Amino acid sequence: MAEEKTTFHRDESLQADKPGTEKPIVKKEKKSKKKKNKDWIAFLVLFIGLACAVAALFFSGFFNRFFEQPEQEYYYTYDVNNSETLMKYLTHGSLKAGDTLNATAPITIDVDKEFNGFAELPLVNWTGSNVTFENGTVILLGGNSKEADMSPISFRNTDAYIDAPNTALTWTNVSDESKVNVATLNGVEHLKDLRLVMPGAVFETPVTLRNVGTGALTGVPVKLSSPNYIFVDGDTLTVDMEAGASTTVNVKVIATQAGRAKITGVAYDNAGNQIVEAESDYLSIAGPGYYAGEPHANTELSGHGKRGTFSELVTQSYKSGFSWLGYYEVEVDPEEYTEGQIDSLTSSHGDFIVIPGVETGTELKAHHLVAFNTDAHPLSEYGKWIDDHGYWVMQDAVDEFVADGGIVVLPHFFGAYDLTESIAMFRSLRDETAMELFYNDLEIDSMSYRVTVNVWNNVNVRGQQKLYALGSSWYIDPETIGNRYTKGYMTSLSEQSFYDMLTSGNYFVTNGPEVYFTLGSGQMGGDISVAEGDKALCKVAVSDDCPIQTITVLRYVITGVMDNEIKDEVWSVDLTGQNVTSYQGTVLLDMKTDEDCFYRVEVVTEKGNRGTDRGLAFSNPIWTYRGDKTGDAMFTEITPAENAEIKISDDGTYYVVGEKLKSSSISVTADESSMVFVDYHKVTGNNFASYYTVRIIAEDGTIHTEKIYAIDTYTGKKK
Repeated sequence: MAEEKTTFHRDESLQADKPGTEKPIVKKEKKSKKKKNKDWIAFLVLFIGLACAVAALFFSGFFNRFFEQPEQEYYYTYDVNNSETLMKYLTHGSLKAGDTLNATAPITIDVDKEFNGFAELPLVNWTGSNVTFENGTVILLGGNSKEADMSPISFRNTDAYIDAPNTALTWTNVSDESKVNVATLNGVEHLKDLRLVMPGAVFETPVTLRNVGTGALTGVPVKLSSPNYIFVDGDTLTVDMEAGASTTVNVKVIATQAGRAKITGVAYDNAGNQIVEAESDYLSIAGPGYYAGEPHANTELSGHGKRGTFSELVTQSYKSGFSWLGYYEVEVDPEEYTEGQIDSLTSSHGDFIVIPGVETGTELKAHHLVAFNTDAHPLSEYGKWIDDHGYWVMQDAVDEFVADGGIVVLPHFFGAYDLTESIAMFRSLRDETAMELFYNDLEIDSMSYRVTVNVWNNVNVRGQQKLYALGSSWYIDPETIGNRYTKGYMTSLSEQSFYDMLTSGNYFVTNGPEVYFTLGSGQMGGDISVAEGDKALCKVAVSDDCPIQTITVLRYVITGVMDNEIKDEVWSVDLTGQNVTSYQGTVLLDMKTDEDCFYRVEVVTEKGNRGTDRGLAFSNPIWTYRGDKTGDAMFTEITPAENAEIKISDDGTYYVVGEKLKSSSISVTADESSMVFVDYHKVTGNNFASYYTVRIIAEDGTIHTEKIYAIDTYTGKKK
């Protein structure tokens, strides 16, 4: 709502001049010239003094604070009578610290079920009946509210954290000795030191810089990059270093997503030679985010070639920055390992998981199948005659896996087999979830790679099913772990989240570079509904520790026929030779509404993780389907106010930088048929970042919520 402006006018004379009325004549005394000069000098001195005082106040920040109208805070009370109603309020972007939720009946919220194990909520007042949160992790963030009453709240089997150092908390059923991070609890001074690394957390992490050039360096800018962080003080460090020297600095960041996170950095001289390299250790961030892993790993139990032990497999995967491992053996049940044994191998606790699977295939020359979330072990002797069934074919094995709830993956389908036979067999398959497109030492210019990608595209062009792409190192020996991998979105690091990731398609394949891709409100693997005249904001974020060459967004028409590929490049960026290691960009695309389509991104960099081949990353597609109403609840533009700036992090997360931020510091534009709501959540603690919630309701009722982090640079003094 726009602010109302009131104009104040000087009062008019109450006595109107009437015709014929004489005005009194006032005789003015003439001042001497000397007196006039004295008055002028006094006025000048007074004026200069006032000007100096105003300037001092202005630069001290007092002048600005005195005249600025603070944004009015309004707090509301909402009645809730069951878990469904309560969830609507808890997940609504307008709920803020200082509001009150009044429970008119006892309510229980299962955090694992309702929030996928992780909930970040404003610290509100609670009144009425008891409300219990159970399981998972809950973070409560304080805002401008000076007091909060949580008397009706209980947590059961839940990790609960409260970051609100400026809020006096009343919580009668919690003892003063509990580790609650608030300034006061029930009137007693309390713990104020919360260290929890989850999305939204603000902290410092050490980065080591090394001079890898041939001489001393002075005033060299080092560009930092990470798909997990926003750099609070900017992503560039200026360094002075002696030849061969190294130094470690603390860098302040905001975590944007979970996973195994690290920072890299580079600097080049004018000739394009690298002169500085920077790197941090891996840090595990809990909660929702993109987790990297190896989906195809065997040990020496599977034979055929040099393979390592399970211990080597897990240890090398963890060193490569992975969080998960898809583990199975060929025609052999994988060995069972406890969580404690896995933690011991990684020297960690709870930040690495192993997901068991089943692989069928009697010998190396036979096509294999892999399935997760199943105990089925179908025959892999394809072509064998079975009474009352007929010839046993590969699709029969897929059907048996699927009937048992399995998630089927096609491993290296065109890598070690006759291409003609493989293509013929592949064309008849259905109901598989994903296939390995990029594996082992497969290079992007090889025939096997080109055939694999072409067949994958054609399955999706046919439109009978969505087929996603996986990348793996196809573990042969410990040296190969990490040369190809998959990175995908999980709400938490768990076996169920892994299954959800596989079936959602929200992941990308890479041998080094990272690519994050959204189209409107669509995530990788997802889809959006578009109507005539619609536009969608295409956002691509790429990062790597070596220079990027090309970024290409491709559009394919779903023709319904496998051999009828119609594609075009809708957006491309060429950065070859520019030594750019991270790129974030957006473009507003006209949506094709006469045909259903899918879009995907390919990225090429100078070098991959291992070997001499080029770096490659590609996203899973985002599908667009024709509709009568706009179904894409997504903004088309974010415009900052004069005192703010919109930026995009290396994983595509929007954030705002500016002074004295508030709800009106950004304006959001969406499709004209959509409704847009923007709320600013100021977090007064030091451990989590303030943020905006942008809620968009599309014409067909679809709702999209975007979280935008905020960095307020105002320090109380004019810069």
